Amino acid sequence: MKYIYNKLLVFWKGPQGENFLVGILEKKNKVYIFKYENNSLNAAKEHGFSPFIGFSDEIKVYKSDKLFSIFERRTPGVNRAVFKKLLEEHNLSNGEDLVWDYLCLTKGRLATDSLSLIAPVVYENQSLLLDIEIAGWSYTKKNNKQLSKDTRLALQYDNDNPNDEMAIQVLNFETNEKVGYIMKPFNKLYYCLMENGFSLIPTIYIFNKEDGRPSLLIYCPKITRETLEKEKEFQYLIEYR
Repeated sequence: MKYIYNKLLVFWKGPQGENFLVGILEKKNKVYIFKYENNSLNAAKEHGFSPFIGFSDEIKVYKSDKLFSIFERRTPGVNRAVFKKLLEEHNLSNGEDLVWDYLCLTKGRLATDSLSLIAPVVYENQSLLLDIEIAGWSYTKKNNKQLSKDTRLALQYDNDNPNDEMAIQVLNFETNEKVGYIMKPFNKLYYCLMENGFSLIPTIYIFNKEDGRPSLLIYCPKITRETLEKEKEFQYLIEYR
């Protein structure tokens, strides 16, 4: 899988632990672009989010030939050993934009704040692939201590969920134990795909070293670009290749 993206989705974690999509960071023709995602920004503001310093205009599309400092500071610096080591491990040491590559690999996580950068859904060769950490793990991990990369998973509607009418739960196929959920707002896209009969194949590919949270690859084969583009409200989640 190619780990370098043309855009990253900017999420903010509220005081109750819920993640909100607040903006989109893109790189087009060596120009960096940031804009707020107004469809979900208001919900984040209701939980305490404030616009970033230097990005006070919620409607404006910000552009720069340099990576915005709020995101660049999420890398350790090109001369640090940890920076060089990670890029070498992924054969990216000779890239044209090493800082952006590092950001795509690490998702810009810092221990000191509540922001994270999430990869988009990638469309390539008539298939969709989502690389995402599972949501709700803090509530389900006690019942999932035997999970492994070989554990078969299944996706299922959670129609009785009082917080989200489009919630999709991830289940252990063998035990039917709930592992967690597809993260918002990706669940809405995948809910529509399931409603239209597309096959979705979830697999575990890595576990977080700190809390054991699994990350999933969710694969959807045999889907045309024309079909996807009809779902206009979800285009901001997708990167076409």
